[in-house]
This record gives sequence, C-alpha cells and structure tokens, in this order.
Amino acid sequence: PSGNNYSNQTWRMILIGDCNGDGNADGNDYSVAVNKVLEGTEITSDYDLACDANTDGVIDALDVSILERAISGANEEIIISD
Repeated sequence: PSGNNYSNQTWRMILIGDCNGDGNADGNDYSVAVNKVLEGTEITSDYDLACDANTDGVIDALDVSILERAISGANEEIIISD
C-alpha cells in the first residue's frame, strides 16, 4: 500500500508458472524453468518467484514437474499454497 492513508494501493501480482512474464503459463515457461534449474538460478526477480511453483524458496526439479503437469493438462486441480 502507498499514498496518504493508504488511499492509493499498488499491488504486485505474480502468476505462478509464468516464468517469462508474458501473462501465460505454457511450454515456453516450462523451458525457462528447466534452464533456471540447470543454471542453479537463485530467486532474485518476480520471474524467478513465478518459477518457484511450490513456493519453497528454490527453483528445482519439483517446480519443473509441477509446471509440466499444470501446462500439459495432466492434473487439472493443481493447488499451490503456502
């Protein structure tokens, strides 16, 4: 929240799975996530947060697996919670 008396609020929205920031979670994001895992990328940006599908603070094979199942339609009820 910002502004006098919090009258103007600014929100940051992060779409889990949208690793490239284009507004969609798709195969391109899966490829980005795989590359981030292979490179050992640490979470330093909003895009990195979007790749951390299980919100455990690291981008790893589990996140890639979750993204793969979500974008492939293999699991229609993936629920990501903290």
